[in-house]
Amino acid sequence: MDCSNCQKKLEDETNFCPRCGFKQHLILKCPICLENKKVSTLLCGHNVCIVCINTSYKNKQQCPMCRESIEKCPECYQYRVVKMPDGKKKCLDCKTKIINVKTIINSKKLICIECRSSRILFDPLTSRYNCSDCFGYFDSNTSHITPVPKTKICMACLSNTIEFMDYPLVEDNFDRFVLKNRCKNCGLENVETKNISLEEYSKLVVKSKQEVNPDIIKICPNCDSNDIYTLETTVNSTFNCNNCSNNFLSPKIIKC
Repeated sequence: MDCSNCQKKLEDETNFCPRCGFKQHLILKCPICLENKKVSTLLCGHNVCIVCINTSYKNKQQCPMCRESIEKCPECYQYRVVKMPDGKKKCLDCKTKIINVKTIINSKKLICIECRSSRILFDPLTSRYNCSDCFGYFDSNTSHITPVPKTKICMACLSNTIEFMDYPLVEDNFDRFVLKNRCKNCGLENVETKNISLEEYSKLVVKSKQEVNPDIIKICPNCDSNDIYTLETTVNSTFNCNNCSNNFLSPKIIKC
């Protein structure tokens, strides 16, 4: 096989000339998808089309034939990256020297310090990390990694059933929203929250909606009497009325 650039004989049947660095584009039958496409020769010697290589690289970063580890060049997006004797990496196609950048994740989950969410996105324009849940942001040079799982609790009822919602600004002409929180347990909005560990949360006693709001009274839906008591069963909690002896699952709630 002759190189189409320097017209010299290649020692092996590959699509890369070691003399001039010119890459040959061979149209062969891909052994993975069995279609005639332009194939790329990996360092292990297998000729695979770029579509199958990209699919294998996204899953395990390995050759789809022999499972040999491969690395993608950030400049030419090819997979012919070799490790030099000095420890540095170099791409054989575009001659780019690749510098390994240490990631700040380090096999630990990157968590937002405000809402403890792991749905973190990086904004390349501002070089900041944005949280998809509470919309908070923090700089990349600040470490917010914690091995201790935490949760956000409501300071009124000590429950962690807090949700964030977007409320539109009606008085503004633009499409702007304000973020508010709401506790599903006590029903309060814009409650004061606190981040605690799961071990600390397991020791707390969550207050009910009536304990947080003493002005709310539970009455019987049959006779409207407030002389009711709770029956704890293995399945669920039921209520019983002392006035009419009625048994029901949920009472009527009124405000004083």
